[in-house]
Amino acid sequence: MLLAVSNLPTGWSVDNSGPPTGINCVQNLFDPFHPSQKARVAFIESGSLPKLSETLVTFPSVASGFAEVKNALDNCKHVTISNGSQTAQATVGAMSFPAVGDSSAAYTETLTYEGVPAAQGIVIFRKGNVVGGVALGDIGNLDTGQFQQFVTAALAKITG
Repeated sequence: MLLAVSNLPTGWSVDNSGPPTGINCVQNLFDPFHPSQKARVAFIESGSLPKLSETLVTFPSVASGFAEVKNALDNCKHVTISNGSQTAQATVGAMSFPAVGDSSAAYTETLTYEGVPAAQGIVIFRKGNVVGGVALGDIGNLDTGQFQQFVTAALAKITG
């Protein structure tokens, strides 16, 4: 049910670098809530950025699992992002985004590192018995049109 390269525009490829390290209210978002099952995929465009990721999970109670993840993001305001010896402070807040699935919520994470702005959009959703999240991050501003297309494509693949 995960996105595949064939669902993306030309120029995108699978990112085999692995998930981000550490756990905070954005990175590895679903892990603290102990999902029953988890699948994740990530992609990059032209070998670098932007970066797209999708995570699908199941919980013993899908509604409760979604509510816990949403509550964590609702209360997430500041995140320290670390990449080896480099760190940056990010701000997280609610984002205007069309409703998707049976329930959804959207957030934006913004930061500036060495004078370079970056943004990541995050949408979490519940569709049937699946809870998921799609994130798109890039240098500069978030391309919300492209982000919405990726979220729509991800939800279209979820059955059940």
